[in-house]
Amino acid sequence: MRLAELLRLTALGIVLLCWLDPPIVVAPRQPVAVDVALLQSDRDAMPADRAGTATIGERVREAGQAIATALGAAGEVHLHESPASGRLPCDAQRPCVIVSGGGAHGRAPADRRGPTFLVRVGEALTPNVTVTGLTLSAAHTAASGDAVVGLRGQGVNGRDTRVRLMDGGAVVGEAVYRWTGDGEARVEVPWWPVSAGTRTLVAKASLEPGAEETGLDNEARAAVAVADGRWPILEIEPRPSWAATFARRAIEGDRRFAVDARTDVAPGVTARTAASPLTLDAEWLDRANVVLVGAPEALSASDVDRLDAFVRQRGGALILVPDRAFSGPVTRLLAQVWRERVAPTVSRAGGLEAREWLIAESMSRFDEVIATGDAGPAVVSTPVGLGRVVVVGALDAWRHREAGAGFDAFWRDTVARLAQAAGPALVVTAEPRVAMAGDDLRVQLTARSVQDFLTRTVSARLKCGGAVEVAVRLWPDHGPGTFQGRARVPAGATRCEVTAGLSGLGEGRADVVVTQVPASADAGDGSEVEALVARTGGLVVSNRRLTPLTDALLSLGSDIRTPEARYPMRSPWWLLPLAVCLGSEWWLRRRAGLR
Repeated sequence: MRLAELLRLTALGIVLLCWLDPPIVVAPRQPVAVDVALLQSDRDAMPADRAGTATIGERVREAGQAIATALGAAGEVHLHESPASGRLPCDAQRPCVIVSGGGAHGRAPADRRGPTFLVRVGEALTPNVTVTGLTLSAAHTAASGDAVVGLRGQGVNGRDTRVRLMDGGAVVGEAVYRWTGDGEARVEVPWWPVSAGTRTLVAKASLEPGAEETGLDNEARAAVAVADGRWPILEIEPRPSWAATFARRAIEGDRRFAVDARTDVAPGVTARTAASPLTLDAEWLDRANVVLVGAPEALSASDVDRLDAFVRQRGGALILVPDRAFSGPVTRLLAQVWRERVAPTVSRAGGLEAREWLIAESMSRFDEVIATGDAGPAVVSTPVGLGRVVVVGALDAWRHREAGAGFDAFWRDTVARLAQAAGPALVVTAEPRVAMAGDDLRVQLTARSVQDFLTRTVSARLKCGGAVEVAVRLWPDHGPGTFQGRARVPAGATRCEVTAGLSGLGEGRADVVVTQVPASADAGDGSEVEALVARTGGLVVSNRRLTPLTDALLSLGSDIRTPEARYPMRSPWWLLPLAVCLGSEWWLRRRAGLR
């Protein structure tokens, strides 16, 4: 009977505790929340090591699972599969682990402050050359383009890498780079466009002699805009100037330039190349990319005001070609002090040769020195507003232009660079320039004008192949004269064209190539993420040695324990021992003949 009494007391105790419902105060340690980015790239199909059969993609996923298993209940792991060319799935503060098989490591958030870790998967396969990136500048059909190909070499010391630029099946550029050791390299490859429009170039690298360990990382692609129109150049001489005349003649023979010129021969007498009157009004200045001015000391105050608006608002390039010291209203456009120097013999500055020079003094760190002579900076470019003012201080270079081929080459290269940077008054861009069906296009219209365009009408439309044109709604952006909108690439398209315009300034166009192969994004070669790892106090480890990483993650768990009340008697499982106690006590009493 003692057992029956004990069971009865136990049941009564359970009932009493359930009625009182006493709380229990505990302070558990919170699990550390970790984001793990499993990066996907075109290297996923490569072998992770020489001996094994597992691929890099499989090892990346295995490393993510291993981190989650090692942390166990002490960690709250969120696995994210993300393309290596995209933005990393990391927020500003939470610990983030990046698991990558090499190549690009994604783009880190700009506000990233939390600890960041990098897990490298796979061993080095040597000899091997990896193409880490392709950068292309805008080009013209009448001149060669510039391309920079990023390479990473392992086990390539003393060997050559041949880099080819392909436009479809055509080789448009080629260069050979000789390695002096393993590491990173940047190879400049000149190339010639085959046609105008948006072209997709593929950079291919091959190691010579002999085969590489793998060829899966030997390509990168990028899009480039190739222009075929002529850049409008305006040449003004308030009085006849040999310096400006021969500069104009040097660029007139280049098919990239459409030159309109005006020379004021005498009061009321003007020589010009344009059929209509050529003046420094808004219509002519909006049309021009570059304005070349001879005899600038003869400019009037109103001319200087209009040229200042052309540089600041239009974003054009103004080239001043003096043949004597500066004076008059034009000095308002100068950021430096220019002193006249006469040398006893002819000297050279860049591609120009002269005896009489204007040398820049009081330079600032914003000035770009294009050419330097024996006495100092002779050709200087200064940013002013949206554009630039360039002073060519070789006063009598036109007298010595026959000494070599440098005179014409200098003027053609300088004007081409400035005209390309200035661009037209209306610029339409669509990003990405190489897209896939279903991608969102970011359409931007930028208007630069001497005139006021705030009351003008803006419009845009998208057309892909034979599909119906779709209107794109543009909204004002942060900058003046800038509008942005979005459009989606329809399924089945192979090429799209975005047309946008502003009333009074005309229309602009941007081509978009639609492909089934993702274009190489500007995701870098991993140096950005590695710098972030070092800056945030993280670690770089191998997938074969994850213990230092998991120990570091566990140490990030908060030591601050927040007390919280728990009510154990509210659990429905207490019904089970209560039923057992009451049933057993009843059975024992019946067995003893008691009620």
